[in-house]
Amino acid sequence: QAATFWALAHVLIDRYRRDHPEWAFVRYEDLCVAPSEAFRALFHRLGLGFGPRAREAIEGHTHAAPEVEVPLDRTWAPVDSARNAWRWRERLSADELRRVRAITEPVANSFYPDDSWEV
Repeated sequence: QAATFWALAHVLIDRYRRDHPEWAFVRYEDLCVAPSEAFRALFHRLGLGFGPRAREAIEGHTHAAPEVEVPLDRTWAPVDSARNAWRWRERLSADELRRVRAITEPVANSFYPDDSWEV
């Protein structure tokens, strides 16, 4: 169900990207893997200043120890965002990954390269 919802939502997002090139679209994983750089680029695109306070806040919430898994009721707590971006692949079985890929691949190809599926 989550994969179907993701695919439907991203069909709409893809349409918005085509229809509104002036809008800013950022992949969650890009924000997670290189948070300071990705947010700096987003701030720049939006005409906002990216000073030390913003950088420190972002780094303070995205650079926790890799083994830390934050409970769902503590969404404000720091996480290892780079690892968290692809954690879903670790939680699914090989069969589940195949099913998710089959459901999402037609639209996922517009957002992610093939190697995104590698665990």
